[in-house]
Amino acid sequence: MFDTILPSGKRMRYQVLRIAMPRKGRALPLLQLAYDRDNLSPNESQNQLEQDALLAVVRALPRSVRPVILADRGFHRASFIAWLERHRLHYVVRVRKGTCITEASGHRWKLGEEGLEIGELRLVEDVRYGLYHNRPRDLRISVALCWRIPKGRAGDPRRSKQPEEPWYLATSFKDAKMAASWYWQRGWIEQSFRDSKSRFGLKRVRIGSPERLSRLLMGLTIALSWLTLMGLPEGGVLPEGFRCAVSAWGRASVISLALSLLEKLGNIPLRCLPQTSVDG
Repeated sequence: MFDTILPSGKRMRYQVLRIAMPRKGRALPLLQLAYDRDNLSPNESQNQLEQDALLAVVRALPRSVRPVILADRGFHRASFIAWLERHRLHYVVRVRKGTCITEASGHRWKLGEEGLEIGELRLVEDVRYGLYHNRPRDLRISVALCWRIPKGRAGDPRRSKQPEEPWYLATSFKDAKMAASWYWQRGWIEQSFRDSKSRFGLKRVRIGSPERLSRLLMGLTIALSWLTLMGLPEGGVLPEGFRCAVSAWGRASVISLALSLLEKLGNIPLRCLPQTSVDG
């Protein structure tokens, strides 16, 4: 969400729905839609708008792809999880502390009361999620309880700080470690939001309608896709050793690598241009 002041002095309060795929430290947008927060569609709820957009992306994917939906606590609602179950989608959705869980035995407790300790990872299966009119909902899921960082980051002193509180992850997976590993990638979209607002100037736009902003976001989506293809090692565009020259420490994102290459060359790399045949 962000606000902008038009030349007329009018304030526009926008929200952007971004569905993105995590890839090497960033999340590549697949679909971006802008809405006026003060004038949402009277015919559709925000929940319905989100689900319709997500389903449009899922249906556009090749049949061989089995997507995993990653979502933060803003999507913890039972209706969304039930929607994912109905569409047989794999998912990892962070849910809120204090949510009521009912085991098959009838034992009822709230997330946060399980006594999870730092460094622990646990999975509770076939539990009923939440309450409806003070009775357990008929929505059976698995919940991964995670209070540790991934093994890949444990050896990095800069990024090895344990989280302040556990993750509670509603998931279709039957493996807590797998669910936590998937959810860790969701944080990359936050980095992508910051890129869009600062590096690509989204917070400075002065556009007076969500329709025009959506068209601008479409252009940004295409540009980010192009930069991602340029920065991926499979493309063969980056010179040998360029990645090490750009990142003094840690790992540079594919977007950062591509932008650094454009800055260095001052032009589009020849490999990114259409190749003519030998015959011309």
